[in-house]
Amino acid sequence: WIAAAELPSTSPMAMSAGRRSTPMGSPLLTRPCKWPGTPMPFSSVPSAAQNGTSWVSSNSGITNTKVITLAASGSNIFAGSDNGLGIFNSNNSGISWNLLNTGFNRLTVNSVAISGGTLFAGTTNFGVLKSQDNGNTWTASNNGLSRPFISSIAITGNSIFAGSDNGIFLSSDNGASWADVSTSLTNKNILSLIAYNNNILASTLLGDLLLSVNNGSSWTTLNTGLLSTRILSLASNGSNIFVGTNGLGISISTNNGASWTAVNTGLSKSFIYSLAINGNKVFAGTNGGLFFSVNNGSSWTEFNSGLPITPVYSILVNGNNLNVGTLANGVWSRPLSEFKVSQAITFNSLPDKTLGEAEFSLNASSNSSLPVSFNTTSDKITIAGNKITLLKVGRVTITATQGGNEDYLEATAATQSFCIKPLKPTTITSNINTSTPLLTSSATTGNQWFLNGTAIAGATNPTYTATQTGTYKVQVKADDCASEFSTEQALVVTGIEDAATTSIGLYPNPVTDWLTIALGDDEAVKEVKLYSITGQQLAVEVTTGNSVRFNVAGYDKGIYLAKVQAGELVRVIKFAKE
Repeated sequence: WIAAAELPSTSPMAMSAGRRSTPMGSPLLTRPCKWPGTPMPFSSVPSAAQNGTSWVSSNSGITNTKVITLAASGSNIFAGSDNGLGIFNSNNSGISWNLLNTGFNRLTVNSVAISGGTLFAGTTNFGVLKSQDNGNTWTASNNGLSRPFISSIAITGNSIFAGSDNGIFLSSDNGASWADVSTSLTNKNILSLIAYNNNILASTLLGDLLLSVNNGSSWTTLNTGLLSTRILSLASNGSNIFVGTNGLGISISTNNGASWTAVNTGLSKSFIYSLAINGNKVFAGTNGGLFFSVNNGSSWTEFNSGLPITPVYSILVNGNNLNVGTLANGVWSRPLSEFKVSQAITFNSLPDKTLGEAEFSLNASSNSSLPVSFNTTSDKITIAGNKITLLKVGRVTITATQGGNEDYLEATAATQSFCIKPLKPTTITSNINTSTPLLTSSATTGNQWFLNGTAIAGATNPTYTATQTGTYKVQVKADDCASEFSTEQALVVTGIEDAATTSIGLYPNPVTDWLTIALGDDEAVKEVKLYSITGQQLAVEVTTGNSVRFNVAGYDKGIYLAKVQAGELVRVIKFAKE
């Protein structure tokens, strides 16, 4: 048999043990008791968003009972109560309960622990009780105990420790006798007691946190940096120690108690009556229900939907289930597999690419730190891990997913899209210096031709026959993904170029060295470009004056074009070089 409430930290079920009871003056308490702190009123409603809906009442035979402590051995669960009834037992994993025949009247049980075939109960008025027949009969085991109030029991190996309101006692003979191992302590009123890594950790009424590494022979105070006057619950996992306080939430030490850090993000309740650890999960029973953490207490998630609005005084990890003991509402349970935290994916936006660029990497992460996967339904790319290879042009959508694990729910998928743009097209001009010059794009599909910067309606074929003098270019689209524009081509349609505004002209024509282009008296900005007859740009000038000059002495003999653009006005004029 193993005391689920008193396991050493090497066990995945290591948790706190101690007096979990209603504070003095509570309206539900019929007599005074030694329990510090004042929880939130019973009617207080948790306000944080709550997860989960499948808490199950495990209260047949134990309804309306306040459960201070829980322990288990296989399918047998033992529940200690604070209402004078004593100990309850369930032999079917909490489906139904039976009140054990203790033989002690008005019995309040603060702690239950199991060693071998012996069941130990720490009580308020009768010291330590011991049963060796699964709780059917009990005998007092108080030889050497100076007081009857036992707040907690912890077991490590053959050593049984009992925390009382007058010190810590050790039994090495299965409870037959006890010895005081706290004679050196000045503060001896013990609230909580756990065993971990063959060590004993105890908290006192006046706020001391005490550690013994030699089976109680000596004690060290671990209060440095610990902001609390009362520690109500303890739990340990390796070198990590968690303490639940009376109004200041939870603190953690990752260096075996040398220093402490408060870890209360998401923890809306500050009275921590019970703590338990299972694998990566830390559970906290508070004055406002149950919270849990999957990241060593860095953040907490409330898990109370379906659970009565009540403090949680005890927590038990038993097999695949979690049981909690509540104030006046008995025991509730649910599968451990349901305790998961939501996670969110951050997927960085994707820049547009051009077909032919090298592979690139996707960047997405989850706040759970679990790896993110990528997928797509597009045939325009391939995905290998987070590497993307471009195959075709067009818009691509990529989905980032994270399926969750035993600690995290599946994340909501995140998507990003980007364009794979077509290559910049090139153009070939034929039938130059005729009435029907022909433009041909290097792209076979997705073309859109432009004249003087404006899209030509219906001009979407690979070829276009120019009908107006001006500057032509083409752009290629796939979905909504557009290429760069092709290099501009200035064309003169024979018989049309001289119909433009007469204030713009050039001379001499033909020209041998200097070409003057008259621009009229308009002071607007004018851009003047010279082109070869095939559309190659040769020179450019920008001016607000009424003329510009170009030295064309080095040009080959032939026909050239001069393009003048002033605002929306565009004129292309042919000239000859002799």
